[in-house]
Amino acid sequence: MLKLMKYELRKNVLSIGIVAGIICALQALFMGFCIAKNANYTAVFMVLLVIAASFSYFVVFIFGVVSYNKELGSKSSYLIFMTPNSSLSIIISKLLYTLIIGIGIAAIFIGFGALDIYMFCVNFGEYADMIKLYKEVFEALGFNISQIIINLIGMIISFLISFFFIITLSYFSITLSSTALQNKRIKGFISVVVFCLLSFVTMKIANLIPEIYSNPVTFSEELIASLPSNIFQLLVSVGCVFGSAVLLDKKVSL
Repeated sequence: MLKLMKYELRKNVLSIGIVAGIICALQALFMGFCIAKNANYTAVFMVLLVIAASFSYFVVFIFGVVSYNKELGSKSSYLIFMTPNSSLSIIISKLLYTLIIGIGIAAIFIGFGALDIYMFCVNFGEYADMIKLYKEVFEALGFNISQIIINLIGMIISFLISFFFIITLSYFSITLSSTALQNKRIKGFISVVVFCLLSFVTMKIANLIPEIYSNPVTFSEELIASLPSNIFQLLVSVGCVFGSAVLLDKKVSL
């Protein structure tokens, strides 16, 4: 499986390098204007870094789905799926690769974020006082730093579950259209339709799951309230992975 993950990395190294280069360039410009104490351009590149953080996860999703679709749609796919590795291990390696890239990007932005906040407070003291004021307000409302960090971790985990739910649903839709409907000219369009239908059905089922808190007040209650939905998404994700592996095994055996 490690070799399969290395293959995925080599295949996408140029795209990853371009994204990393853009992020590093934005970070360098932010630091430069921050040191120069240019508040306007510092704010501009701060916003651009936030946008880049959101866009990066969209790019990771595109990399994973488009790469998988191309492999199934090209004749070279058999070079991968007819190796001694099982279809299940190939799919899991792709998901693990996507997870590692996602965690790596998150770690970079968390590191840059901590550095940027520190530099911002050092170079713009008047704004640092506002940050302290917000901190005091949160503490007065009963929030502390440790609680906020725990809630943020919970939100990140919930986001990752939803993120991989969408990816595995996409994998299953692509696999279904590339196997059962492989001779159809509009199989790409069909895979999109299947994805939309599956998303709609799973969302309807998720809405039928009883809520732990009908009106959550705190962040903790919000996270606990989303727990049944997250478990359901995990189960569906596992089902999509195994379903895709079964369909691929049948295709390769043919």
